[in-house]
Amino acid sequence: MKQRLVLMFLLAVFSVSVFATEIEGCSFYSRVLQKEINYSVVLPDHYFTSKQRYPVLYMLHGLGDNASSWLEYGSVGQVSKQLVRKGEIQPMILIMPQGFSDYYSNFYSGDYNYQTMFVTELVPLVDSLYRTIANAQNRAVTGYSMGGFGALMLPINHPDVFSVSIPLSASIRTHEQYMTEQSQIGWDQQWGRIFGGVGLSGEARLTDYYLKNSPFGVIASKSAEELRRVHFFIDNGDQEGTLCRSNEELHQLLLDKGVAHVYRVHSGGHDFKFWRSSLPAVFRFADAQFHQKAFSLSETYQLPQIHKRQSIFSKSYRCLNHELSLYYPFNDSQSQRKYAVVYIVGCPDKNTEKRIAQYYTASYEKGILPAMALCFVPQVLAFNLLSDIVPMLELQANIRDNRRYRSVWQMSGSADAVLAQILVPQSFTAAVFTNCQFGDKATLGTLIARNETTKNNLQLSIYSPSMAGSTYSGNGYLHVALREHGFKHEYRAMPFEMNSLALMPDLFLFISERIHH
Repeated sequence: MKQRLVLMFLLAVFSVSVFATEIEGCSFYSRVLQKEINYSVVLPDHYFTSKQRYPVLYMLHGLGDNASSWLEYGSVGQVSKQLVRKGEIQPMILIMPQGFSDYYSNFYSGDYNYQTMFVTELVPLVDSLYRTIANAQNRAVTGYSMGGFGALMLPINHPDVFSVSIPLSASIRTHEQYMTEQSQIGWDQQWGRIFGGVGLSGEARLTDYYLKNSPFGVIASKSAEELRRVHFFIDNGDQEGTLCRSNEELHQLLLDKGVAHVYRVHSGGHDFKFWRSSLPAVFRFADAQFHQKAFSLSETYQLPQIHKRQSIFSKSYRCLNHELSLYYPFNDSQSQRKYAVVYIVGCPDKNTEKRIAQYYTASYEKGILPAMALCFVPQVLAFNLLSDIVPMLELQANIRDNRRYRSVWQMSGSADAVLAQILVPQSFTAAVFTNCQFGDKATLGTLIARNETTKNNLQLSIYSPSMAGSTYSGNGYLHVALREHGFKHEYRAMPFEMNSLALMPDLFLFISERIHH
């Protein structure tokens, strides 16, 4: 009988530790807001069988969602616990509060103070109910859309409470966007009721309260030293609309102020598919700050394995007193077949050139890539690509003479000349830029607008480091201009200098799918 009771007790403990670690329907009465606030909790696997204390990640939902959304659509419990079991992060407590439609902010009227409630009631409540490490070093905030706004502003306004800010697809507006947002009813309900200016338009919307409580106003007013108390990781999808520009401007503002941060733009839009794809990096970044260890995203891109004895076949051509190397997928010098072509501009040396040709040939022989020719163009001839090189090769070499079969990969350096040529109507079907630098945003905007007719016949992929002092200058603004003028493209902004060779699997597939669709 005694053994049976012990067994029943152990089973009860086991069931609590395994099955009751994801809890919905928690609530407390807020004296500040004078209403019930719901929240959900995810506790570490062995929370109930240990005495350990844990850091806390607050996870904020978007407009129209609730305290269960991260659990229901984000699978945050499964993702975080998988990372713990794999040893990638240490356990943490996740708290998901109800944010209503209030942007996690205090209202200008002074009679509704959500942010005050969060800091003075929710955080102390969590620290009293759960075994937390109750200091700023061990508290982080993340959130998507409206929750991204909160994840940005809570740590900036309260660095003594939170030390980590991870906004995903943050629903923020530049001052220009705020002034010109179209729907008056939508603006009044979403922004005006919170920050003041209901019924107003244009510059009148920039009320004193808004300027003191909006991201761009607050960040501009704070010193770099104040902002450096917070560790920022800003994550955005390359298919965003309005938020493409505002998140880019936020990144540029932090760069200008000399505030170190992680900024990433990767594949996705404004949905849970994108936010779920961001979660592993979110958890790793928060864990790195909690435990004061290095954080890196660079492991995403590894150099592909290449057989160094791979046979490659090439011919040389002369154009404007410079040599062009043209590589074919196999040795068919007697063949009359014509090939689609990738013009590779700015390859640094012959060894890199051969490595690229070896990778392509191996991928062709494995059936991964279709038959294409690779033409290596010296950077000095970048201005002559469309006017001299393309017509010469299509006349003299086994190259197809049609826009559909022409593509470009610029590996590095100033890319304005190549960009201007690929935007010429009926010139190219695909282009990839890696670690390149573009001009100022005014020039880019004019160039894109002038050639908008090409947007349905050209697709671009841009890989860019987003670090201060890198080639980043105009890259983000190019992405913004392309997005706002309806150009189909992919954009990857990463907080490290990307090795172009590590990107070959992605970029060659991108090109081949556009040419051989």
